[in-house]
Amino acid sequence: MTKKEKFFKYSELSKMLPLIKAIQKDLHTTWKTILQLREKYRAGDEKSQELVEESNYYIDQLNRYIKEIEDLGGYVEQLMNAVVVFPTLVHGRKAFFVIDINDKEITYWHEWDEAYSDKQSLQSGAYLD
Repeated sequence: MTKKEKFFKYSELSKMLPLIKAIQKDLHTTWKTILQLREKYRAGDEKSQELVEESNYYIDQLNRYIKEIEDLGGYVEQLMNAVVVFPTLVHGRKAFFVIDINDKEITYWHEWDEAYSDKQSLQSGAYLD
């Protein structure tokens, strides 16, 4: 039996925003740490085995944060800016709310088959709760 897909209303997702923002912060910090460790490893640091072990630890952490977002019903769309998306409906069509790490509230959405660069403002009037 497959899990029924959940579509969020703006008001419902807004209530979850403090938790989402906390997970995004963890995602962003952990991703930056992984990139720093990768650079040290590529630079030929003599503690390469320690770097591999430390990287693996942070990759496991990152996967846990991704799962936390998925358990809430969302998806991680972009690691660099910790962009997460949550399914919604716009005029009966599947779409996503888009939450960037710098967003203080939910202000963007994009169509189901579009990317972060295609996001539209909720202010545009196309989205209806």
